[in-house]
Amino acid sequence: MNKQIFLLAFFIFLGPFCGNAVLSMLHRLTLEFRTDMVVMSLSVTFFMVPFAVLQLVSGALSDRWNRRKTLIAGLLVFTAGQLMSALAPSVHFFLTGRVIQGLGFAFVNPVALAMVGDMVPASSRGRLMGWMGSMNTLGIATGPLLGGVLAETNWRLAFFVLVFMGVLGLTIFFGSKVGKSGGKPQRSPIGNLMKEAAGNRGVLIASFSGFLTFFSYIALLTSLSPYLATSLRLSDSQIGMIISCAGLAGILLSPFAGWTADRIGRASTSALGLSAVALVLITLEMATTWIAMAALFFVLGGVMAFGWAGLVTLSVEFLPRARGTSTSIFNAVRFFGYALAPQLSSLVFIREGMKAVFLSAAAAAFAAALLAAALRKPESALREK
Repeated sequence: MNKQIFLLAFFIFLGPFCGNAVLSMLHRLTLEFRTDMVVMSLSVTFFMVPFAVLQLVSGALSDRWNRRKTLIAGLLVFTAGQLMSALAPSVHFFLTGRVIQGLGFAFVNPVALAMVGDMVPASSRGRLMGWMGSMNTLGIATGPLLGGVLAETNWRLAFFVLVFMGVLGLTIFFGSKVGKSGGKPQRSPIGNLMKEAAGNRGVLIASFSGFLTFFSYIALLTSLSPYLATSLRLSDSQIGMIISCAGLAGILLSPFAGWTADRIGRASTSALGLSAVALVLITLEMATTWIAMAALFFVLGGVMAFGWAGLVTLSVEFLPRARGTSTSIFNAVRFFGYALAPQLSSLVFIREGMKAVFLSAAAAAFAAALLAAALRKPESALREK
């Protein structure tokens, strides 16, 4: 991976890393702001909803305008939102900061993926997109680790670290040549680009498979912290370490997942990976120690890398001339699954318990696998062009 691709991978990592840092802090933030778990879980939803909604237009804007400028604007807004949450005197101020973070990152993630698609040939695109998918998973997994460790000292410290990461990324990007060539602007109106992408069968199936994949994983993570804290009596840092095992596995296995997508096909790779995700989710209830839970999360992260590798690659391949638009629709739909999961998972956990969360997450992952399998036909049609 060259320096330009690595920088784009860092940006793809940054959003879920920051978005999920609050997961292991939810109990502490609930006490800090004197509120309840349902209200505090809105910190995830308030980040993800604007992030998902604005992605419907952010990629199209980068196709029509300029990818580099779009990404810089998004990073500036995103970092400002982190600072607002770090300084928040109340839960309302904190949640407003989370909304601003989501607004900003909506102009980063799909644009960074489109840039990778512009820069990488089809023969090795699966491998690189496997890395991008794993960086996304790594962010989801390691964000709670940072949040858990730093929250034991001061939760605000975690957000100041996130501000520093945003500023560092912006500084390096300004001095780089990333996005200064490739991805020529389109003359078609944004509405026409969006209509073309939304009408593409492959884009839609991949998007809804991604929706269910994120829904299953984030539903699990949202309820995991209170479950492990009360049932296994684990600390914030132990919970963070368990979740981070998934990211570690994703990093280790992502090159093989991408290689597999290049060899046996994108759709087959994702279908097999997501089927395995469903099986692992069913077995999580059997773990009675934090070591056993960490081991299962390691396996979960590994098979999740295969699930994402094919879906993310196809999202930039179905419409080469409007790569940013198709990627933004894919991201918008899948991150809606991310946005909806915390509230629904919290309600299921409170009313039915963690077993119901495990089973519902597994059902969503299996449905995602079925949709991924249905992508074989549009993938074959793509290869024939």
